[in-house]
Amino acid sequence: MAGAAYRERISLGQLSGWVTSLLVVLIFGSALARADTSAVSASLDEQIGDLSSEVAALGRDVFALEEQLVYPADTRIEVYVSLSDKVGLQLDSLALSVDGEPVTSHIYSSAERDSLREGGVQRLYTGRLPLGLHTLTATLTAQAADDRFVRREARYRFHKRRDASRLELKLSSSPPKSEPVISFREWH
Repeated sequence: MAGAAYRERISLGQLSGWVTSLLVVLIFGSALARADTSAVSASLDEQIGDLSSEVAALGRDVFALEEQLVYPADTRIEVYVSLSDKVGLQLDSLALSVDGEPVTSHIYSSAERDSLREGGVQRLYTGRLPLGLHTLTATLTAQAADDRFVRREARYRFHKRRDASRLELKLSSSPPKSEPVISFREWH
């Protein structure tokens, strides 16, 4: 019986050693696996970043090609908006019609108003027009200095030429009540 108990102790001792060895191997293997995973993960993150950059570049290229195809230079018209002064006029909305047909409208956020006040220029519209004489109508809603909401409409007749036409719609205010004034200018 003493021999059997000794064999059980030896086998329990061996088993304990094997379990300890197995735990060491598992812990060490797990650490190696984590190191490999983080290296693979870093490599994947790098590849994803590269692919994202390539997709963004392709998107810009496709947009440029689309602009050239959809709005060829000989029929393209672009209308930009700017403010000529920084005081008195709180721009609310702007609507644009070409030859009596509404083409776009925009309601301004406070951030967009601030950007225009700081000298920013907004591209309000890009479209196509045949060569010849056309009428652009701008309808503005704004808050004057005395907190009244006012609405102004202005028309501009222009001749569409073979090149792309770029028009600036310049907004200003006239003293003393800061009534809105709309003026147009062709960029060549």
